Amino acid sequence: MIFNTRSTTSINEALITTWLFNRQGLCAQAIEILATSKLAASRERVAYLDNLPDAVLAKLAIDVDAEVRTAVAIHPRCTDVLLSEIIALHDEDGDFHLPLRIAESKKSIEILELMLDKLLQTHKEKIADYKKLKAEGVTTFIVPRDFRSLKRFYENSLATERIKAKIAAAGFEEYLAQNYEGLALADRLAEGVITAEAAQKTLTEKLSADDNEWFLAGFTSSQKLGEDVADFLLKKIA
Repeated sequence: MIFNTRSTTSINEALITTWLFNRQGLCAQAIEILATSKLAASRERVAYLDNLPDAVLAKLAIDVDAEVRTAVAIHPRCTDVLLSEIIALHDEDGDFHLPLRIAESKKSIEILELMLDKLLQTHKEKIADYKKLKAEGVTTFIVPRDFRSLKRFYENSLATERIKAKIAAAGFEEYLAQNYEGLALADRLAEGVITAEAAQKTLTEKLSADDNEWFLAGFTSSQKLGEDVADFLLKKIA
């Protein structure tokens, strides 16, 4: 078989990477090559491999790309040492999914606290602005997208009173509690723990309140809601 040299050398690396990952596995040499690829997407895909050598995993933990670091953070063999290094590199613009995923994981309480401290430190100035606006009675403003991660920390089964106290000190406990209340109502309704009539009564009361956004956000975020509940909500806002 004669290969066309020009067409072969012009093949996009992304296509080669896709083909390689569609095979049963990658050899050590392929892993090494792709782990040093100029394409962040290739390095990220390598970071998800189960048979990733420890040395490569450690190298990707401090990768310049946030998604690559996040992939390492949720790798089954990511150690607390590597995770601490990844958290230290966290910034608002880069590792958006990192705190969300760590907060959902079964990592140690120490790691959860470390991530929470990093989030609070990263957003220190914006949290101060938020608390100032709240004290002035302002209810509509933009908050950093990673603030949503705080909800995951608040709901985490490993969350200690110390963790919740830190969130409360940042001024978010009230809203997070409402969000969790909404989600819990939706889940209890879907599981048949409470009747539809009881749930509708609570929803009607919440819909008539001015500060219902966080509760409704939690309620509608439930993956267990049926079409009948969606129809009910649509009728309420129609």
